[in-house]
Amino acid sequence: VVGGADYIVTGDKHLLALKQYGNIAIVKASEFLKIVKANLA
Repeated sequence: VVGGADYIVTGDKHLLALKQYGNIAIVKASEFLKIVKANLA
């Protein structure tokens, strides 16, 4: 993955099972929204 991404947002169960790719977290959309909302507060 190129571009400095912090997250991969997916619903793919195979990717979600990895939980991380290098320094990039693999999360569901619902989890990503929680992270974004927490960072906006």
